[in-house]
Amino acid sequence: MKPLVHHLHDYLKGRCTPDEVFQVETIGRLLDADYSGAMTYGEIMRHGDFGLGTFSGLDGEMAAVDGKFYRFGPDGTGKPVDPASQAPFAVVKHFNTDITIKLDGPCDLETVQATIDQNLPERDALCAVKISACFEDLQFRVMRRQSDGTDLDTASQSQAEFHEKGLDGVLVGFRFPGDSAPVGVPGYHLHLIIEDGRLGGHCHGAVLRDITIEIDDTDHLHLAADDGMTRLTAGMSADDRARLDRVERERRT
Repeated sequence: MKPLVHHLHDYLKGRCTPDEVFQVETIGRLLDADYSGAMTYGEIMRHGDFGLGTFSGLDGEMAAVDGKFYRFGPDGTGKPVDPASQAPFAVVKHFNTDITIKLDGPCDLETVQATIDQNLPERDALCAVKISACFEDLQFRVMRRQSDGTDLDTASQSQAEFHEKGLDGVLVGFRFPGDSAPVGVPGYHLHLIIEDGRLGGHCHGAVLRDITIEIDDTDHLHLAADDGMTRLTAGMSADDRARLDRVERERRT
């Protein structure tokens, strides 16, 4: 596997090449219950037209596609992101399709992800993924605003949960290598945009049909994080990995 982190971001000299993933801070920072803003979305938008993230205090979910950045609140509805708002964590990229796959379905999200894995040029690759489909069944959530110091497990227990059927939309996100933690989220991390931002959030389950998968394969992650190298070399404990899996993958209600 090629190196996950291409270079750490120097804010004063910061530059982003067209084909790299740009990430603000680390998932380990959220596990440490630090939800303070690290970079404005106005700055983040310079580094990509596609991606996902959250806001200061975990106050909602961000999803972006085709240069449109949406902020989804606890009622599940979206509005354009204020460039002055800040992210404690975000991942973006200038999306360019390298691989396209079409599936009739219906199939569940795990089957779609397995299909992507089978078509990647490397077994454990870093890539951006866009999945356009009709969602026969859909489960997603939106985090509610929290105070710094509130454990991420505790914060996730108050998240707003949604279950919808028969909607057209797109999943946007990234597949990170299995050894990415505590820098990134290992495996798939996908946010949802329904009907130009009418609904959306963090997707944790779906049955899809009429599926178009677009994959943007990349080699490099540009990490903008004060302690990125420290976290990269420290690794993640088994307990923290289990906590991350609970927060990212599981439905809470």
